[in-house]
Amino acid sequence: MIRQDELPETALAAVPYGPVEAEIVRPDLSARVWTLRPSTRVRRARLVLLQARTGRLSLRDDEIVLAAPAIVWLPAGFDGMLRLDAGAHGQTVSVAEDFLVRTVAASAEAVHLRRTLDRLVLIGPELSAGAADEVARSCEALAREVRHPDRGGAILLAAHVSLLCLQVWRLAARSGSASDETGLRGAGALLLERFRQLLELHYRDGWQVRRYAATLGVTEDRLHAACLKAAGKGPRALLHERLVEESRARLRQLDLPVEQIGYGLGFRDPGYFSRFIRRHLGASPGAYRRQARLEESRRSPTYAAWP
Repeated sequence: MIRQDELPETALAAVPYGPVEAEIVRPDLSARVWTLRPSTRVRRARLVLLQARTGRLSLRDDEIVLAAPAIVWLPAGFDGMLRLDAGAHGQTVSVAEDFLVRTVAASAEAVHLRRTLDRLVLIGPELSAGAADEVARSCEALAREVRHPDRGGAILLAAHVSLLCLQVWRLAARSGSASDETGLRGAGALLLERFRQLLELHYRDGWQVRRYAATLGVTEDRLHAACLKAAGKGPRALLHERLVEESRARLRQLDLPVEQIGYGLGFRDPGYFSRFIRRHLGASPGAYRRQARLEESRRSPTYAAWP
């Protein structure tokens, strides 16, 4: 974690991070403040584990008082201010959204994990010291790997991030803060959950919203109202978000032609895929791929070739 007085501007996103950053926050004699500002280049999710004393998380429309032990999960795109009072210590982990999406997608609990990790999660007074220690050990393992990378580092990072996500999901469920997407109960939340599950199965198949609604046995209007109430977004927006996430991951990882990547995601018209990516990412697929790989090469350590 970066001390505010160590940067000309207090913006964590301004520091050239790798896919994962993990730091142990040591006790200090004075309070410390960090600005959590979304990057225009790499969106990041963040976890803050407070193990001693108190702190405060200020968001756009809310302020959360933290008393140890406590865990805060901030999905990518959140910004605000984190203050840790004098003597406070804990752990912080920052994960690039693309890396997080790939890691969660590999889990058998992908649908449930995404539903938890896509929103702000606060686990407070009900968090036991033992559970906090387990999370701390996962954070410490990530910090060691980040500081001393070695062969197979990306695989180990993914494994530790996966474990951390599972711990957050379990603890959120136990605390009751993950019972549904927004704390709302009833038919609307259940319909949203069923839609998300169906979306994970068919978002690559080019399904339109009307087909999802028909498969779920409801009208398009009812599906739209349920998604809007429980998630704050319509089904089309949720579908596009999932396509954008997968597009970003494939453009970064695969050497396939752009047209083939689009086809694999249900886009039969290469021109439409290009316009879709430009609208959501601000650049053509090819330009996004080149820029993303250039940034990745700058962040990744260079190892000598195997003899």
